[in-house]
Amino acid sequence: MTELIVCFMSTIILNWLNAFKQNWLNKDTNGVLSLFTDNVNYYESINEKIADKNDLKIIWNDVMLHRDINVNLELFSSEGNKHTVIWKLDYKVDDDYYSYSGIYLIRLNEQGLCDLFVQCSEEN
Repeated sequence: MTELIVCFMSTIILNWLNAFKQNWLNKDTNGVLSLFTDNVNYYESINEKIADKNDLKIIWNDVMLHRDINVNLELFSSEGNKHTVIWKLDYKVDDDYYSYSGIYLIRLNEQGLCDLFVQCSEEN
């Protein structure tokens, strides 16, 4: 029975990550925001908590400036509704190239929406 629960939770987070990535690549800010609860605890970094979903929308609107986006997401570990994801992102803005990598700590609620998102990253 435990294996079924683990498989079910893995499917939920994998579906969530796929939707997150596709909305990101499609520059669909509203699609990205639909994956989060209205009162999500979202940390752009360990020390930078985003105040509310309106501020989160402002951050994701910046994605509209990105070109040639390449994002890779790999589920590293899961326990219950808590997940660790290794990610890598490359993109261009104007003629400048950017490359970042890091981890996400993600918690999904019973509806499969993210209510906790913590990003740790570094520039490559």
